[in-house]
Amino acid sequence: MDKEEIAIREQAIIELIEVFSSKYLNEEIHELCVKLVKKLGRKRDVLFVSD
Repeated sequence: MDKEEIAIREQAIIELIEVFSSKYLNEEIHELCVKLVKKLGRKRDVLFVSD
């Protein structure tokens, strides 16, 4: 999977987090979740990509 596809998946996950966190979480936790997804997207073996 190339970097463009990873970025698309990463953005989709961030959008899901935004919807969920606006209802149930505070801003600090929201920022931590987004930071975690972005960090996972930079790893060699991206966890949110299925083979």
